[in-house]
Amino acid sequence: MLFVGGAIICAQSNDMETSLASLPIGPIVTDPIRAPRLHDPRETTNLIINFNNGNLNITPGAKDIVVDGAANYNVANLKPQIILKRNEITIEQEGHLDVRNIFNSAVTNEWNLKLGDMPLALNLKTDIAMGKIELGGLSLVDLNVTQGASSFEMSFSQPNRVEMNELNFHAGASSATLTGLNNANARRISFTGGGDSYTLNFGGKLQRETEVSVETDLGETTIIVPPGIPARVSVGAENNEDITAAGAWQKSGNDYILPGEGPQLNITVAMGSSNLILRNQ
Repeated sequence: MLFVGGAIICAQSNDMETSLASLPIGPIVTDPIRAPRLHDPRETTNLIINFNNGNLNITPGAKDIVVDGAANYNVANLKPQIILKRNEITIEQEGHLDVRNIFNSAVTNEWNLKLGDMPLALNLKTDIAMGKIELGGLSLVDLNVTQGASSFEMSFSQPNRVEMNELNFHAGASSATLTGLNNANARRISFTGGGDSYTLNFGGKLQRETEVSVETDLGETTIIVPPGIPARVSVGAENNEDITAAGAWQKSGNDYILPGEGPQLNITVAMGSSNLILRNQ
């Protein structure tokens, strides 16, 4: 099934790799983006959001449906579509901008989406985009984010309502700031960075011992753990010259330890030609 502009029709999904040979810019069009529940709300819905060339804003707040929002765009090829398949929902654009036009300031393309609080396995992929994502208070079972050449802000202002199996974030060639990571309520967190600046802020309530892996190539990564939360950061001996630790961090061999009470963050860092900054404020 295919949901376009407020109506569901039968259709088959394809790769949707259309490129614009020219760029006919028209008036701004607003299309609703609404994805209904497909099954028992206690079961997990696989939600896939693929977004390119614009601004993507996501918050909680959809009532009794999986996604409620709208798209504003002025290039027909960027029209949103929703593909429904069993327990899987895919939201994506019909096409992409030609490489010659991806930074054209005359193009408007913005999605404003609210997500429901039913169990979700969320897969989010952006390309040339600005992402501002708030996921606090949802029921995320798994979260996979693939960031392209985009600037990305993702936060958990409230605890995730269920235990998350894994949070995987693959950063691209632009900046990413992740805040409230303890509120993600994840058993495992994996962050892979390309060549820019990244901030991982483990604010919020840590409900269980969490295994975290951080792998960066170039650029600079800042890890922030608030006071009172015990943490251990393990790095390779060859990277010690590239680490700056501020605050209550205590160095022990190749590890950096932050004292505290309760569940512990166990963070393993693999670094290339990059810098690591540890903070606890």
